[in-house]
Amino acid sequence: MKKFGFGVCVAVLTFAIGVGVAALWRPKHEQTPGLILTQVLSVRKAEVARVVVPQIPADWEKITADGLFSFYVPKSMNVSGNEVSIEASWGRSFSNNGMRLYAEYSSWEERYAASYLAKQFEYEKERMELNGRKAVVQSWRWAEPASVYKYEAEFRIYDAQGEMLVRMSAHCKERADVALAKQIFMTVEFP
Repeated sequence: MKKFGFGVCVAVLTFAIGVGVAALWRPKHEQTPGLILTQVLSVRKAEVARVVVPQIPADWEKITADGLFSFYVPKSMNVSGNEVSIEASWGRSFSNNGMRLYAEYSSWEERYAASYLAKQFEYEKERMELNGRKAVVQSWRWAEPASVYKYEAEFRIYDAQGEMLVRMSAHCKERADVALAKQIFMTVEFP
């Protein structure tokens, strides 16, 4: 019986290694966007929430959203509009050469379907705790960009009951702009 059990374990392990090697050696053009092994691993890692301690550069400007919340942006970011959805209590847009950033205080949670995001390239999702509140950051490269903004980054932070408080999104030209957007997201504070 021990030999049989050992044989089954060896067979299962051999199968698992074979599937993993086959997935890694698959030609890039045959891979399904959003399902390549590195992206699957990055999504799996993201399921564990991490606690974030914001690092705010000294030369960034503080944006106070009518006392509802605040965040910081680089001095290169200028207010480009006061767009606000009808569900939001506050909203602004900011821009610089590489990014358009939208921020709003709203409980209406609009989002892309998970199946749609899985089709986008370089999709990442991370759950975290920021200033004692649960938050989610997602980013991806559009499979078919509609403009010069090839990347997207989104941020949501929630209250203790799980209701969304703040939503931020950034249309980014380059991957480095996504990193800057994520750095901005991490500066959100509440009074």
